[in-house]
Amino acid sequence: MAACSAAAGPAFEGAQISSGMRGATGAIDHVHFGERLTYSVIGGGSPEGICGSALVDTVAGLLDLGIINKRGKILPRGQITNTAARAYFDHIVELEGKPAFLLVDASKTGTGRHIMVTQNDIRELQLAKGAIRAGIRVLMEKYAIGIGDIKEVLLAGAFGNYLSPKSACLVGIIPPELENKIKMVGNAAGAGAKHVLLSSGAYRRAVDIARSVEFVELGSYPKFNSIFAECTYFLPHATTTSRARRAAY
Repeated sequence: MAACSAAAGPAFEGAQISSGMRGATGAIDHVHFGERLTYSVIGGGSPEGICGSALVDTVAGLLDLGIINKRGKILPRGQITNTAARAYFDHIVELEGKPAFLLVDASKTGTGRHIMVTQNDIRELQLAKGAIRAGIRVLMEKYAIGIGDIKEVLLAGAFGNYLSPKSACLVGIIPPELENKIKMVGNAAGAGAKHVLLSSGAYRRAVDIARSVEFVELGSYPKFNSIFAECTYFLPHATTTSRARRAAY
């Protein structure tokens, strides 16, 4: 077994995001791009902000529609070629002279403020997803593992449990080829803590695992900086793949 720690920062928890908040009552947790934009709110009622899973959904949708490019830039309307994106042109606004995407108008929120995803928010997501994707890539390179060798991807924790596998793959947190191998396992750390408190055998097994896992230090890995930089970009073929998938349905 091998492990690494990816310094993704707090973006997935809604921190340092303009309309971000933790996944609590009032947070938009999922965003859907169809004939019009729809969303769901934790606890129902008027939305107050967005949590990490909604941020990923939004950026995935904008990428799919061609509203943002592989560098993460929100494009001017005149440079957007996908006709399906025209339905969302009114959502493309300016905030302090920079482009942003309006999710919910202030008149419909519980705070009286607009809920939007700004250009800076997208940059924060790129840094976070780049760190995770770089960690995956380093482990695969170090142990000569190909995508086809990966049988299962387990997502743990509150964020992992609410994360849309499709959106995660679209933005490149997880390689797209693994979308159908993703499994949500919920609060694995909490479940493990209960096991070791109730069973001395489970505790000994946990200690043995911790001692035997090889830790890979990402910062000292050769060319890590260049790998990380590459991983901050969105996949250039992501929109094509997603549109083809939608057409198949």
